[in-house]
Amino acid sequence: MHSNFAYPQNLDCNNPINYARDLYSIGDFRTLKLVLKNCILNQKKSSNFIRNQARELFALAAIAQDSISGAENIITEIILADSSYEPALGNSNYVFNKIYIKSYKNNVGTKISSVSKRPEDIRTAPANVELITSEQIVSRGYGDIIDLLSDIPGFEISKTYSVIYSHIYQLGFEQNNTERTLLMIDGVEENDVWLNWAYLSRQYPISNIKAVEVVYGPTGTMYGPRAFVGAINIITFPPGERAGDFFKQRQRRNSDVYANINVGGGSFNTKDLDITIGNDMAKSKIKYQVTARFFQSDEHNEFPDTFYNYDSNDLTGFRYNHINSTVEQVESATGKTIDQLTTSYGQYFTRTDDVLTLSDAGVIRAKEADVDAYIRTVNGVPMQSSNHTNNYFVGGKLAFGNFLLGYRTWKKIEGFGQYTDLDVAP
Repeated sequence: MHSNFAYPQNLDCNNPINYARDLYSIGDFRTLKLVLKNCILNQKKSSNFIRNQARELFALAAIAQDSISGAENIITEIILADSSYEPALGNSNYVFNKIYIKSYKNNVGTKISSVSKRPEDIRTAPANVELITSEQIVSRGYGDIIDLLSDIPGFEISKTYSVIYSHIYQLGFEQNNTERTLLMIDGVEENDVWLNWAYLSRQYPISNIKAVEVVYGPTGTMYGPRAFVGAINIITFPPGERAGDFFKQRQRRNSDVYANINVGGGSFNTKDLDITIGNDMAKSKIKYQVTARFFQSDEHNEFPDTFYNYDSNDLTGFRYNHINSTVEQVESATGKTIDQLTTSYGQYFTRTDDVLTLSDAGVIRAKEADVDAYIRTVNGVPMQSSNHTNNYFVGGKLAFGNFLLGYRTWKKIEGFGQYTDLDVAP
């Protein structure tokens, strides 16, 4: 079918994209090309986004007319003009999608930024890098960062459910508190400044992760000695860019607002809510994004043995006859002279030259003090073992023009786990 509407000077350019889509739906490719060429591609004021919409329709028309090579050239133009452009009609065309994905890989490749702190092709980066994308996170069903790291080469994970929930052994290097692997969020270091510990637990949201780049070995030392065995860089989606649908790679978007929500639950009273809400980049000048996560679990019980029941009878085997100090040490610790101490506490120790040891009365008083510390309450709660976990995360981003404002905070409340009363004073 051909339209009589054939002369460029008579074309109505009020809404050329919608008009061209109607022409495509009825197969009038000749008029479609005239409309797009004269109303968009020949107009210097057309935005890059509008031009790519026109190119998309050109490519679809070429496919319909069995001109695959022509469609490949046009789709390449789309990608070179804007690699983040997402086709509206092309997402439902199998041939278009295949060409688009192939051309994207050939012209854009897989970019990483953690090796030299600038975007570069992973194939030519001078380092051993593992890249995990958001699509892989969805397809593999990772629930948290620990799940992800457990599934890639070069990592061993030790979970202690304690002050540090997990210990990350990268490249076989055992470390007590993940202090030789540098953890970053969007290139910003997360390790504790003083101890260099990385507190990796269930507090980080998965719903907002665009990719995770893992750098192995000496290359990571460009970040300094904090990355002794490597670096982990978690890259989040910028405001305005939503996570793709893994099972339907390209979908037409009918709403400015999007939400990516993961909800989970299980045994041990485990509850997990992970949510990201934002607006679409292409349709709004001001982009925002809000991300939050809540994780709660009673964990599995690590204290079935009566050794951890906080029974004061456990202290009956303690011995105190080896405890001694010098006069100088005691005076320094208390700020009092030995004569003052003898007046007030003389019944609790004996003195031999400059060495003080506990007397029988001192041993009894020391046991009483230990029992009191062992069974006392803290903030109204008795001393007891606990594996209960509460993890919280709240973050947000706001962007307009070239300005980006971001904020994030997290908190984790977790049981002491392996650090029992015998290891850490109550």
